[in-house]
Order: sequence, then structure tokens, then C-alpha cells
Amino acid sequence: SILILCFRTKKDERTIFEREAFLIVALGWLLAAIFGSLPYLFSSLPPIDSFFESMSGFTTTGSTILVDIEAHSHGLLFWRSMTQWLGGMGIIVLFLAVLPTISAGGSRLFKAEAPVLTVDRIRPKMMKTARILWLIYILFSIIEVILLFLCKVSLYDAICTTFSTMSTGGFHPRAESISFYKNPLVEFIVIVFMFLAGTNFSLHYRALKGDIKGFGRNKEFRLYLILILVSIGIITADLTLRIGGDILESLRFASFQVVSITTTTGFSTVNFASNTFWTVSSRLILFILMFVGGCVGSTAGGIKNARIYILLRSIRNEFRRILHPEAVMPVKYGKKVVPDEMLHSIFSFVILYIILFATVASIFFFMGYDPVTSLSSVAATIGNVGPGFARIGPFNNYAFFNPFAKLLLTFCMWIGRLEIFTVLIIFLPAFWRRY
Repeated sequence: SILILCFRTKKDERTIFEREAFLIVALGWLLAAIFGSLPYLFSSLPPIDSFFESMSGFTTTGSTILVDIEAHSHGLLFWRSMTQWLGGMGIIVLFLAVLPTISAGGSRLFKAEAPVLTVDRIRPKMMKTARILWLIYILFSIIEVILLFLCKVSLYDAICTTFSTMSTGGFHPRAESISFYKNPLVEFIVIVFMFLAGTNFSLHYRALKGDIKGFGRNKEFRLYLILILVSIGIITADLTLRIGGDILESLRFASFQVVSITTTTGFSTVNFASNTFWTVSSRLILFILMFVGGCVGSTAGGIKNARIYILLRSIRNEFRRILHPEAVMPVKYGKKVVPDEMLHSIFSFVILYIILFATVASIFFFMGYDPVTSLSSVAATIGNVGPGFARIGPFNNYAFFNPFAKLLLTFCMWIGRLEIFTVLIIFLPAFWRRY
């Protein structure tokens, strides 16, 4: 569906209307997951499990129903990782080509923060711009593969790990995830590329053009960086003081897991769901980070830091209005005033996100699943994170859920990846009346 939008011939000058865009994007991802489930079906997995695993791949979620990962063929696991890499490529161009007209504020912020890639300017040159973004994505991927290979990671593992890192997906060919290598240098390389993948790709474009200071000027990136550093600091102190571990080891584990969860990658180097190794307060921080996610215009999921930044600015202004009722206090994003329309769409998105989370989690309660498993499974799928807590910890899986629960979580991955409104609107009767 993304290729159709980006690579239409010059002779095809028809306008893609918003309704068509909704259908192309929503159904495109759904069909990709359906056809992508065929290799799993051929490997004797049940249809629902195959669909779940495929959707988890293309939406870059990383939740898995595979019980014994390493028992499966290299070919299947390679396909599993590659679906995430393809899904990551798709979501980057999706923000460029389609979502600026249909998303709840997020991609419009991407457009505002990327004047060299603004939709109005590049639409006639969509192929060229798509190639630029993909080349950056591919360049980072090649560099990571080489670095991992130099660290004596097998070429197969290096490629699969890179596929999941750059897409912020989290699938890994080893049951122990990144902890399998027991190599701090490998962990550091993965941290760096997870961080890059969770950053707005327009900033990478600017940096390659020589504008390194663009990172520092970008409000969302600054919040993203501060949130990660503060979370690492708190969890490091918590693990060191309350568990009694070595401070460097605590810093190592905290850094990896904070970046992994914030970017919604889902890789693990430690069982953060375990009461033995991680405290409740540290797990609570990770749970909150599941909702925040990465940056707009990245491969990460979640609510996104740009929306969080604007919400915080808006709340601050409300307090100021109470003290100064006559004052005019527009919400600003950088030097630009955020339009009321965008504010409304962002508030609507966040409210709907929370309502969906609470509703689906309640359904899981009623189906008999424990509260922690219910809450974290919904948060991990709608935010495209992957692992959660309790029964779906980083070294566990989703195989124990009943078929209906698996389908519900698959739906959460789908709507979470496509910014909720893009999918839900096609279920409204009014959407179809004019066709």
C-alpha cells in the first residue's frame, strides 16, 4: 500500500482522497499480516497464532507466541525478523506520504519539524524523498550489522538483530534475546541504534546534511533524551540501593532496558519482570515508558514525545490562566504556535488511547487473567512494545492466551501502529455512506 502511494506513475494524476488513504493504509497493513502469516502456517502453527506473529512483525511490536524460538528453522526466524524491518520502512514513509492528512497531530508535527521534507513540497517528488528516508534506514542497518559482526556475533544473528533494532521491533532468533551474547559492547551498539531508530528521521536527514545542531533545537528530541537519562538515573540508583547490586552493572542493565522500552523495541538483557532482580518502582517506570514511546517520524510506537510535550505545555498554560485569567497564552512547539485543531486532535488521541487501553484491559480481567498480565499485555501491544510483566515477561511469550484474547491483542497491535484513528474510522457507518 505504501508503494502504491509513493510510486504511482506520472500519468496517474488522480488525487488520493482521505477516505481512500484510510482504506489503503489500514487494509494494507492487515493484508500484509494475513499474507505474511503463510510461512508460519506452513510451519504447522495454528492460523490465529500465525496471524498474531505476522501482525506482531509488520507492526514492529515484537510480542511472540513461539514457545521454543530456537527450535524453529533459520528461514522462519529470518522471515520473522525481516517482517519487522519491512514494517519499519513502511511506517517511516507512511508518516511522510499519508498520515500528515489523517493522523492525530503526530505526523503534522513531523511535517512542521522537517521543512526540507514537508509534504507540500515533496509530494511531486515522493519517490526521491522515500528513497532518501529508506537510504538512511538502510545505511544505519548496514553499519549495525558490520559492528555486530566485528563483535563476533554471527552474520545471521547480526542481520536478524539489526532488522529488529532499526524497526524497534524486538524479535530475536535467540530465546534469551540480547542477553544471549553476554557482551557489554554488543549491548552498547544495540542501545545506540535503538536510540537512533526511536528518533525523528528528519533529524537524521538534517544531520547528514551538516545540521547536527538540529537535534539540540528539537523540543521533542530534548524531551526524549531527558526522559531516557532521568529514567536511567532513577532505576540505576534504585537497583543499586535496594537490590544491592554493583553500580556499573545496575547502570548497564538500566540503560539497556530504559532505551529498549522507551523506543518500544522490547529487547532484553535481564528479566525486568522478576521480583528478584527488579523492584516494583523500577518496573513502574518501565510501564510508564511503554505509553510514552519514541519520537514522531521514527519507527517507535507509543503516544510519542511530541504529543507528551504539547500536553505538558498545555497543562502548564492552564495553571497560568487560573492565576492570570486575562492573559493570552498560546501553546508553543518550539517557536511555532500550536493550532487549536492540532491541540484538539492530540487531546482526543491521548484520551482515546487511554480509553482503549482501559477497555481492553478490563476485558482481560473478566476473562480471568491476573491484573499485571492484563494491563501490561494491552500496554505492550497497543504501544508496539512487545514484552510486559508477570506472565508475559521478556523471556516469556503470549502462547497461553486463549484464541479470542490473541485476536484482541492482534487488533491492539494494528490500531496502535496506525495511530488508532486510521483504523477505527473505517468501522464507522458514516465512513461508507458516500461511497
